[in-house]
Amino acid sequence: MKRKVLTIFTICLLALSACSKNPEDIRGTIMTQEATSASSEKQGADAPSASEDTSEKTSDAETSSGTSEKTAASSEEEISLGHSLNNIYESTFLGIGCKLNEEWTFLSDEEIQKTNQFMGEFMGEEMKRALKNATTFTDMMATHSNGMDTVNISFEKLPLTYSTMTEMQYLELSESNMETPLKNMGMEDISISIGKCNFLGKEHSCLIVSATYSGSNCYETIVPIKRSGYVANVVACTWNENKTLELLDSFYVLE
Repeated sequence: MKRKVLTIFTICLLALSACSKNPEDIRGTIMTQEATSASSEKQGADAPSASEDTSEKTSDAETSSGTSEKTAASSEEEISLGHSLNNIYESTFLGIGCKLNEEWTFLSDEEIQKTNQFMGEFMGEEMKRALKNATTFTDMMATHSNGMDTVNISFEKLPLTYSTMTEMQYLELSESNMETPLKNMGMEDISISIGKCNFLGKEHSCLIVSATYSGSNCYETIVPIKRSGYVANVVACTWNENKTLELLDSFYVLE
């Protein structure tokens, strides 16, 4: 059963890596930033002012770097990780939450990391390199007690060249790059299409995936949310019966 969960989780990562160009351990960077943010603010308040000469050099460097690069840097600083407690996940960065019943379990950060490692071992050296070099990270993952169905949110950092990409363009790029990796993983009867679904009370574009694996039917719906230089993919996956839309109804807008 765990093999099925990891296989469909891999589908999500492969879809997300469609835009990735520059290797970076984003989740590790963000966790470090969050862990040190309080002390950094304190040090900033007590730190002496920079010299006038240094300020001028900094100003010149910012001017030469261009507005787009400064915007990208700001986007990286703004992102924050979500948190889960008592079967409720909330992300202030995305402005959404997800509440699941007692049949579901949210994985801890450590468990998500172990899942990535296990998946790398299962997929071989090529997958290990992809996971290490990808500009994607998983913020939330929940598994059903049946050992197969999953809900997760994964982020991809958009390279500067893709900064103006729309959610629809992102879906189109992911759709065009997804079938071959799925076939290589042993998936059959693959169907990938862009459709519409109800998400957070509104109609939203999504990627609809269905396939078979070892005789079992697999269904997945991916909803992209673009925020500040990132695309967050909300992914619902069920086996044997398509209940992905029901899982997406578990999400709500934070007030």
